[in-house]
Amino acid sequence: MVRFAFILVIMTLFTTLFSQGASAQITVSIQRKRIAEIKPYSIGGVNFNNAMNVIPVLKEVKALKIPAISFPAGNVGDEKEYTLEAIDFFKIQQKLLDRPLTFFQINLFSGTPDYAVKMMARAKEKGVRVDVWVIGNEPDHYIPIRKDPSWTKEKYCKKFREFARAMRRFDPNAKLAGPVVTVERDTWISCFIKECGDLMDVLVWHWYPTDGNLPNDKALSTASYVRNEIKKYKEMLKSPISNPRGFKRNIETAINEYAIHWDSQRTAQIGDIVGAMWLTEVLGIFVEQGLDYSHFFCLLQYGGHSLFDIDLPRPSYYVFEMYRKYFGKYLLSYSQNDPLLKIVPSETEEGVISVFLVNEDAQFYKRVTLVIDELKILNKGNIETFLIQDDYAGKVKPGKIGKIKDNHITLDLPPYSILCLRINEK
Repeated sequence: MVRFAFILVIMTLFTTLFSQGASAQITVSIQRKRIAEIKPYSIGGVNFNNAMNVIPVLKEVKALKIPAISFPAGNVGDEKEYTLEAIDFFKIQQKLLDRPLTFFQINLFSGTPDYAVKMMARAKEKGVRVDVWVIGNEPDHYIPIRKDPSWTKEKYCKKFREFARAMRRFDPNAKLAGPVVTVERDTWISCFIKECGDLMDVLVWHWYPTDGNLPNDKALSTASYVRNEIKKYKEMLKSPISNPRGFKRNIETAINEYAIHWDSQRTAQIGDIVGAMWLTEVLGIFVEQGLDYSHFFCLLQYGGHSLFDIDLPRPSYYVFEMYRKYFGKYLLSYSQNDPLLKIVPSETEEGVISVFLVNEDAQFYKRVTLVIDELKILNKGNIETFLIQDDYAGKVKPGKIGKIKDNHITLDLPPYSILCLRINEK
């Protein structure tokens, strides 16, 4: 029996090592071909409202240098309690974030065009920065959630035009956005583009690809879904068939709410390393597809939907920090063939390269060899690493690189981890 147990242990160890080794021989070839240029507000934005207490985490929040926000985050913008006085306090909140570019939601469900104009006047009087006025929030939910069966996509388009005309009379240069839908996106957005392409300046929608109940591997696989969605809506905006009133106009695109799932009561996936790995891939796709704005849901105090667990940063916080610190101006081309390895390579104007690598294998390390075109000087002194895991996040860990030869770098990625590799030849 002892001998059998010993043999079983040896076989298990051998199987583990073999499986680990079998998954580890991966070569990633990165070309210095710039395939996309990051837009100023494409990534890094968040949802934010007056209920969020920034002060306890002000240092960490400021470290993100948040470029853009959506206010007031969620359904509250369509409530009767959402009044002019909300703008007064928001001025203070906005200042704490260093007055980023701001999407400001207008109350559609219980509001009126006249009240929208009063909101605009109040914001102007108080010196509140508003760059985009968003009309309504998730009107495709007005029927099931707000129990008003009259709210069809056709009614939304009619109401949007009423609000838009009143708001433009007050400010002819006001930038307007809709339809801010989340579930029935294709049908609502196609109707909205057709009926309101002459009045909208930003096409906005929300994106939560799961309800939080999928297995981790299935949830992670949804990151790529957004690629075709952005591409599809951009094509619709430029088509004279789908956008007869506005196909010649420069209409921007925005996902001003997104996360791996929509359930704020659940921390699993959204608040752990799974959501962080998903986010790393998604942000790269936003850049690749030329999305103009994206706002993560959300910054603070929404249960699972927060970058902080009380006052402690969650893994997704460090993804945003990693992108802010290390992502270059240009997305680079690459090739590799492991479906559980995600790559986001970029380069600065000065030629500093950063490569984000995500190991979505829950069990095994991956041994990865990076082959980077046209590298001239390469040694461990030129390389920084930034590792994100559930139990270790946010610290630069130098000297964790394996073999370096010519333009080849070998490194080991832990299971369920994100590694940023920054290479400065100078």
